[in-house]
Order: sequence, then structure tokens, then C-alpha cells
Amino acid sequence: MKKITTISSSFTLGIILALSGCGGGVTAESKEGITISGKAIDPYLSGSRVCLDLNENRSCDTNEPHTTTNEIGDYALDIALEYHGATHSLLVSGGIDTGTGEPFTGILTAVKEANQTTQHITPLSTAVEARHQYCLEAHDECQDTMEEIESAVADYLNLTADEIHGDIVELADNQSDEPLRVALALQICAEHYNHTNPYRFYEKLVQHDFSGEQSWAEYVESFIPSSPTIITAIMGVDTNDLEEVPETDHTNAHQIAQYAHGLLP
Repeated sequence: MKKITTISSSFTLGIILALSGCGGGVTAESKEGITISGKAIDPYLSGSRVCLDLNENRSCDTNEPHTTTNEIGDYALDIALEYHGATHSLLVSGGIDTGTGEPFTGILTAVKEANQTTQHITPLSTAVEARHQYCLEAHDECQDTMEEIESAVADYLNLTADEIHGDIVELADNQSDEPLRVALALQICAEHYNHTNPYRFYEKLVQHDFSGEQSWAEYVESFIPSSPTIITAIMGVDTNDLEEVPETDHTNAHQIAQYAHGLLP
């Protein structure tokens, strides 16, 4: 009996150790992270700081996951798994606008949904993120899901959901430059509205009743009197009439960007 007891104890100890090993593996796995990737675009932003804005203060704090974009706006942000399963805002600031060669002085945002691993950050994604934040305050006219919010913003801006999510520079090069023009019109209006904190423009923009008859351009005119000139100019300019820029892979996008930023005071 003693022999059996000894064997049973050893066997039990082995099981405990094995389970402990499994537990250790789970713990180690929980400490592993995932990578979120995409581009920062206004057009492409080089050397910009990208972070996961955990405390939603519209600033990249030192204790928040962060990275820097490369020369064509690509970023790869490593985050812990504990943040991967939740919805947070991505934020980009600083760096150089490769379309104009000038410093980027605004901020752009995007929603990182739970378990999402790719996300471009643009003026269009900023409108979606601002609307999402607005809806979190439980406004009656807001949509319930991110898909509904994205669809509502896309309809409001006369774009498609794919264009809202897309690489607007690549779209301008190969398919349609309208998403880029809308994005630039939004960002230039944002700079006019509040140069020190352009995000305030997006907060104001998304408070509008998207289901109403008033267009986004008409609504913006109600609080930025100069906006009709800006929006009409950016949306209507013929690239054949624009100044030539150095030949690149994104000449069309850079021409429009330089023209748009030339409308800033």
C-alpha cells in the first residue's frame, strides 16, 4: 500500500507540475503582444509619432505604446494582448507631410476596434473616430455599432466605406482622387477652425444630424464662413492647372496636397 501511495503521490506531483507548466505557458503567452500596422496619411506622414491613446486625452503619453512612421507613412505599433481585445483610439502627430515637405502640426485619429490589426490613420478616419467618441456619450441620433458609424460618416461625406478605410493616396494615383480631396478639405478646414487644436473641428463636425438635408459642406459653412471657398477650390481644381511638382510615385496626390495647403493663411 505504501508503494502505491508513493507512486500516486509522485503521479499527482507530476500532474501538478505539468499543470503549473501549462499555467506558465498561458501567462507567458498573455505577455506577448500583437502588431497593428497601417499608414499615417495627409498625404503620407514621415517621422510622425503613432500611439495607442489609452487614456483618450488626445496626446501620446510616454507610458502608452508608441512608434514612428517611416518615410512613406508606414507604421507598425506593438501592443500588449490586454489592449488588443478592447477598442481604443490611435493617434498620430508630428513629423513631415511628404506631400508638401512641411511639418505636420495637427493630430489625426482612428478607432482600433477589438482584435483589429490594420488601420490607416487619415482625416477620414479622424471623422469616424470623433463620431464614435460622440456616440459613446449616448446621443439618441447616433448609431450603435462601428459598422453603422462608418457607414453614416461615409454617406455624410458622399464616399463609400471602402474609401473611408482606404489608402487615399493610392486611390488618388490609381482610381479616384475624391477621397483625398475630401480628406484635405476636412483637414484644411480644421486648421482654419483651430490651428492649435484642429481636432476640435472634427468634434464640431460630427455633432451635426447626419440624417438631415444639410450637407457637410453647408454645415461647416455655418461655423467657418471661409469654408465654401476652401472646399470648392479643393474639390473642383483641375490638376492640369496646378503647378508641377517633382515627379514621384504620387505626383497627382502631391499636387492636390500642395494646392490645398496653399489655402492656409
